[in-house]
Amino acid sequence: MRILFILLLVNQLVWSQNTQKIKLNKTDVTVYLNQAQMSGEASFFLPKGRTQVHFTQLSSGLIGNSIQVNGLKGVAMHGMQFKQNYLENKEASLEIKSLEAQLAQLKKKKAVLEFELEGSKNALNLLLTNQKVNNDKQNLSVDELKDYALLMAEQTQELKTQQYDLSIEIETLREKIYQLNRSLSGFKADLKRPTGEIILDLETDKSQTINLALSYVVNNAGWYPSYEIRAEENAKDLQFKYKAMVYQSTGQDWENVKLRLSTGNPSLNNTQPELNPQYLTFLQQYRSQLATKNKMNAAPQLEEMVVSDAGTSRVEGYSQEITKEQLFNQVMFNLNEKYTILSAQDAQTVIIDNFKIPATFSHYAVPLVQEKVYLTAEVRDWESYDLLPGEAQIYYSGSYAGKIGIDPRTTAEELLISLGVDQAVQIERITTVNNKDKSFFGNMVKWEKGYKIKIRNQKQDAIQLKILDRIPVSRNSEISVEGVHHDAQNLDKQTGILTWEIEIDSKQELEKYFNYEIKFPKSKRLNIN
Repeated sequence: MRILFILLLVNQLVWSQNTQKIKLNKTDVTVYLNQAQMSGEASFFLPKGRTQVHFTQLSSGLIGNSIQVNGLKGVAMHGMQFKQNYLENKEASLEIKSLEAQLAQLKKKKAVLEFELEGSKNALNLLLTNQKVNNDKQNLSVDELKDYALLMAEQTQELKTQQYDLSIEIETLREKIYQLNRSLSGFKADLKRPTGEIILDLETDKSQTINLALSYVVNNAGWYPSYEIRAEENAKDLQFKYKAMVYQSTGQDWENVKLRLSTGNPSLNNTQPELNPQYLTFLQQYRSQLATKNKMNAAPQLEEMVVSDAGTSRVEGYSQEITKEQLFNQVMFNLNEKYTILSAQDAQTVIIDNFKIPATFSHYAVPLVQEKVYLTAEVRDWESYDLLPGEAQIYYSGSYAGKIGIDPRTTAEELLISLGVDQAVQIERITTVNNKDKSFFGNMVKWEKGYKIKIRNQKQDAIQLKILDRIPVSRNSEISVEGVHHDAQNLDKQTGILTWEIEIDSKQELEKYFNYEIKFPKSKRLNIN
């Protein structure tokens, strides 16, 4: 029995000697749209025999089946696993260390001010005590008493003012310390989360130093595009800044790593789809409700107006050197600079490109919707810039013009970008005729409507302007739209959309017009304003 116990003890000692904990030195991060691949290196001594190597302090969001190991020269790997370690706390992050350093400085500064405040209070007490002693032991003249009283008042005021200022400073520091402690509490609570651990079961027939390279994919990380578009007066192109907003809450800081950004998405299902038969059956009829979504800062769009009964109507500067690789199903941006991106912080901006795009500039207006003229830029061959859907901040002639959404996934040959309202061009839609004659043919109403569109170009150069308006379209046999007159270049009879494409010289004022009449039964109401 004693021999068995000794053997078990020896085996346990040998097992503990053949277990190593290694910290992986993270060197590279490839950030996908909603995941990231971490790459790191480790150099360590591997004794002869079999050893369990634990790579600790990794993200708990690590995807186990994504682990890859390279550099096993002459070393056999009998197994590999990933587990979450609930016993070993995470190391303090750079953010925690920074907050603790700030907290220590603030506490020291607060202590010094409190000592100074205590000294000032003691000085004031001593001054008042000396005043009483001097008054009791000395017979002072009236003038001497006045001078002494003035001196005492000045010194008392100075000390009390000093105490007030010190109290304010101390209270401000106390509030800052409170806020820092709250932030630290949140970060330190995160330290209690489990860490990830990769375990390799290795065996070598001789002792040696081994250099391993590991890579794996983690969740809770990714990037999304953001754009900055600048246009200048009379320019022929757009200045385009392509930015990546990189975020990660993996639980591990990325310190001084080489960064790559990929437009790929490894989490997507790569299995080819299968098509199953569709079997028809009857469904219970129901009426759906469609919601409309507003577009930020986009030029207004004009839909056709259908005239029907009122009860059933419905109206429808900086750029680093970047290597760009075009891979099979993604674009990879290789950034030469190294980055530090802390876990759980706000997204960090990384500028990945800065270029000019040739564009055709024109103006666009829908005065029925908004009496404003928008400056637009039409971009062709936009597919070559590898853009992704995202939000763009617009600047025109150095001033912020707003933001728009860019969606390059559209199948249109050109990408239309709204640069916001051009205040130097005014447009006004004026009602010129609005007559309703109820005596027409007894049971019918004739409604005459006419409009005038006034445009003024206050710019120093001529502009190209596209104007849209509309004439109602009837889908009811009891309603007719007649007497249409206009000076537009085009009228789409199916939709009633009028289109003017005109050139307006500098300081010029133009007028356009259209009118029509509607006939309908007196007993009906129309959905027209």
